[in-house]
This record gives sequence, C-alpha cells and structure tokens, in this order.
Amino acid sequence: MFTPSKTFAGPKPGLVFTTVNSKTGYYPDPLLNSNAEPSSKKRRTGSPDTTSTSTSTSTPTSTSISTSTLKSFKSSLLTLETLTNANLSARSLSSDPSTYIPSETSLYLHLLSLLPLFKSLDPDFFNPTILPTLIGLCTHDNSDIVTPSLELISSTIEFEGTIETLQSNNFADILVSNLPRMSSTELTFTLLDSVPYTTPSPLLYDYCTKNQTGSDALADFLLSQDPKTVHEIVKDDSLLKWYHTSTDGEDVFQSILTCVRTDWKGVCIECEGIELFVLHLEKNKRGSALIILNNLLEDEKACVRFIKSSGLKVLFKILLNKFKTTRGGDRTKSWRKSELRTAINILWSLAKYLPEGIERERYLSKFIENEFTALERVVEVIVEYDGIGRKCMKKYLVSKEAEADEEDGEDLEGEARRRGIDGGLDTYFYGCEMLAIIMKKDKKIWAAVIEAVKVRGGGVSWIKDGCREMGSEEGEGI
Repeated sequence: MFTPSKTFAGPKPGLVFTTVNSKTGYYPDPLLNSNAEPSSKKRRTGSPDTTSTSTSTSTPTSTSISTSTLKSFKSSLLTLETLTNANLSARSLSSDPSTYIPSETSLYLHLLSLLPLFKSLDPDFFNPTILPTLIGLCTHDNSDIVTPSLELISSTIEFEGTIETLQSNNFADILVSNLPRMSSTELTFTLLDSVPYTTPSPLLYDYCTKNQTGSDALADFLLSQDPKTVHEIVKDDSLLKWYHTSTDGEDVFQSILTCVRTDWKGVCIECEGIELFVLHLEKNKRGSALIILNNLLEDEKACVRFIKSSGLKVLFKILLNKFKTTRGGDRTKSWRKSELRTAINILWSLAKYLPEGIERERYLSKFIENEFTALERVVEVIVEYDGIGRKCMKKYLVSKEAEADEEDGEDLEGEARRRGIDGGLDTYFYGCEMLAIIMKKDKKIWAAVIEAVKVRGGGVSWIKDGCREMGSEEGEGI
C-alpha cells in the first residue's frame, strides 16, 4: 500500500521511499515481497510460541532489518536507473521542456530521497557499480540534478572501490568542467581533494584565479604537472594579483609556492613578484612571503631585484626581531624559529648570487651597521641551530628507534644526519658558508665574525667545519 510522504522518514520494512508518477512516498518493495514467504506458512511451520502475543516474536531481528534495508536500497537504485534513462530519453527526443520536466522532477526527487539512505548505508552493502550512473548525472544539463548526484558520490568516497571507479571514469575532469555552472563549488573542491585533477589543461587554473577560490585543489594540480606544462599554464600575473588582493593569503600562497617549485620563477620575477612579496614582508603574510622569496632568490637577477625593492631593510628587521606580534605561546616560538631559519637562507642566497657592484655593497654594509649588531645576531642564530641540530642527532642515536633501525640494517649515521639537518644543522651549514663568503669581501667583517664566534666558544675552524660538512670549499682561505 502506498503511503504519501514528502520527506524520507527512515527505512520501513517492506517499503521503499521513491517517486512514481509524481507521487512521492513509501511504496511496497517488489524485491522484498517476491522473496517473502506467506504469513500462514510461517505460522504452520513455526514453533508453538509463534502464535503468542509476546513482543519477542513480533520484533524483527537485526538480521531481518539489515536484509530489509539492503533490498530497499537495491530497489531504490533500480528506480534511479529507470528514472535516469526515462529522463535522458525524453531530453533526446524533444527540446520542449514540457516533454521532459515531469521525468526530470521525478529524477530530482528520487535523488533527494537517496541522500539519507546513502549517508546511513553500511559500507558492506555498497557496490561501486552504481557510481557510473551518478557520474553520468554529474554532466546533466540541469545543475539541480548535478548537485545531489555529487552529494551522493561524496557520501561513498571512503567506501572500498569508490576512488578507483571515479578515477577510471575521469570523474575529476567532469568536476572541473562543471565548475563554471555550479552555484556552490565547496563540495566540488572537496571531492577534488580525494580524486586529484591531473589533466594538463588551464581550465582549473583559469577558474581558480579568476574567482580566487580552490587554492588547495589548484596546488595539487600544479604539483602533479611537469615544469613545461606549468610554464604554459601559468603565464600571467593572475596568481600574484590573487595573493595581493586576498585578505588572508595563506591558502593562496600554497598555490603560488607550488608554482615556484616548478617553473614559475621566471614568470614571477617578470611580473614583479619579488617586489610584491617584499611588500608583504611587513604584513600578516610575512611567513608566506619569506618562504616564497627563499625559493625565488636563486640567481643574480632575482637577488638584485630583491635589493632594489628594499628587501634588505625588512629582512634585517626580521633577523633582529623588530616586528611586533600578537601571537603567543609555543606557536609563536615555532613560528619565530621558522622565520629566522628562512632569513638565514635568504642571506646565504644574497651572499652567493649577488654580483659585484652597488647591490652587494649595500648588502655587506647592513652587517657593519650599529657596530656589527646584525652580524653578531647572525652568528648567534647559527651557533644556536648548530647546537639544536647536534642534540637531535644524539637523541636519535640513543633512542630505541635507533636500536630497531640497527637491527633492520638501516644507515644510522645517515638517519642521524637527516634528523640533525631537520633540527637546525642546515641553518648552521648555510650560515657558515655565508659567513665565509662575506668575510673574504671585507676585513672589518672578518674581524667581527672571528670575535663573535670566539665569544661563543668557537673559532675559524668552526666555520670551516660547517662549510666542509655541506660540501663547500668557501671555508678555505679564511
């Protein structure tokens, strides 16, 4: 018997919630009824207690409920196939909306009725063979059909076989092509995080930069491309404009950094990206700008532009901790340490790549200002991270983890070094090479460095060792 119901009110034994001939509600489940035994037969073959009014005999067991739910679910999927074929057929036969709107309405309502079923579905009941139908509906001309189809797919994203089926049906391509016509793209980008978009096409880049959204998906996409493809796609200043106008910038930055790691550096420099990031060093995006600049400053041209855009002024303010911050606690300490290490790396790049001339002179003069205050600070930071890195190495070597690695035949020395570098030895290495380079350029700097190192219990050999450990010959001759 049909029971009208505008909304799904939970599974009901023997019934399936769907829409037939524009009537939405609970209908008898044909699969369940065809497999059920007559009630009189149950009474005849049952135990004497089956006629009792006891609650235990009238309450279905968990097994019968699961079976009922499964059959109801299967019936709903068959109805979905029927309604989908009917609608697509109606659309193909006529362009007159009046001929296909009735079937489209039924399809839409049925998709809505499936949502609670899918969200409460036991993963063991799910069969990914239904996904191609839903994927096909994601290309439907009516976006109202697309939205619930995406939601249904999203509810199965962690089920076994879903990701593989989506990938084999080029689901990510379909998602991206649908972006311009979707009223809400949040679900689309969430799905793209699970099924990465890898097709070499500028469509995703163009959409994200134009609408300034979906930076995580864009970052994943760019990271999956080869440098040549990225260079062809990212050939304007759209990302820079996005970064510049964004209020927070951190997510946008991730996309930019991904490009920088591939082949976007030339594009960024030509579009005045260095000037933009220097500008943001004094703003709330300082950490982001520092990391980007650290990736950009890898040649003479980039380093010269950094100096000309007053980057030194802000960089040394960071080094000397002259920026106020409202952050607090351990997070502030971690954030501050990260800034210092990146600042040392940038100073190393400038020492290594700046050509002889006025820009290099300006760079060296910053170490001499205020009686070598900045130079002493650099030595202080390098000494500190040398110690932190060594402690990380020792901590690993005496740990139970190292014992287990040794039993497995792992390279303990190599692993210890890796941990030391992560902990701070890289800052020590880069810092020592930078000191060696600038010491050779100015006698005053040479004397000041020797004194600063001596105060902290070291000497020239300490700088030479740092250079040698990173495979540099700059330490020779100082």
